[in-house]
Amino acid sequence: MAAVRDLPFLAFERHNLTFYNDLSKPTMQWRQTLRPITSVLRRKKIPYRWGTPRSLQITAEGITHTIHSPEEGQLFLTQQGIITQREFRRGSPRRTQWDVDNIAPFEPRRDPHLPEASPGD
Repeated sequence: MAAVRDLPFLAFERHNLTFYNDLSKPTMQWRQTLRPITSVLRRKKIPYRWGTPRSLQITAEGITHTIHSPEEGQLFLTQQGIITQREFRRGSPRRTQWDVDNIAPFEPRRDPHLPEASPGD
């Protein structure tokens, strides 16, 4: 998929196809909570990548560390001496706390252009 993403489009049977990473809203919200962590990592030029399910993998001094929450990320950054508690609080923007309980369950929407399904279908 990574190689395909680098292409502007892929031609297939006279059609141009474009590929997008489609992430769920909960995943995007979760990543948003880690923005203070990823901002520090980018500023310090420390490589990281998004893992599954919902993890941030940070490579520091040749060792890959896996983070699952903003609190784990902050603890990692301070324990590794990458940033102090004071710097973290001062440098991080206000963030919202993501909580699984606050996310509504997925409910598929009915296409208004399709006829109603009868009970026997």
